[in-house]
Amino acid sequence: MKKVQFLAIGRNPVVLQKLLRFINENPEWEANGTVDDESAIIIFNQKEIHVVVWVDELSAASETRLATAFKEKAPEIIFIHHYGDSTGLLAWEIQEAFTQNNFDAKALNVVDEKNDAAPDAKNG
Repeated sequence: MKKVQFLAIGRNPVVLQKLLRFINENPEWEANGTVDDESAIIIFNQKEIHVVVWVDELSAASETRLATAFKEKAPEIIFIHHYGDSTGLLAWEIQEAFTQNNFDAKALNVVDEKNDAAPDAKNG
């Protein structure tokens, strides 16, 4: 199954790194992050992003500009606003966003390379 792709955008690199580590600990998720808008657009255009996490406060202008660009390419994208560095809160926010948007990660039916390489490994 294809991993859920996250893009985290924040201005505080320490907080951003902590949250990226948390997201990437989940074997079904993969996250990239950046502290600037230009890199966010580049990453977004290189990957099939499912979820954007706004980490700490971005300016309204940046958020609007990025959201508009992202929605143009991926109308079903999910946006999560996260303030602070609490991974427990982020986990809850992600679950709530998935529930509210009827996002079923299992519906991503593309097999990723890791699972494709050893399809029977999980079945013993």
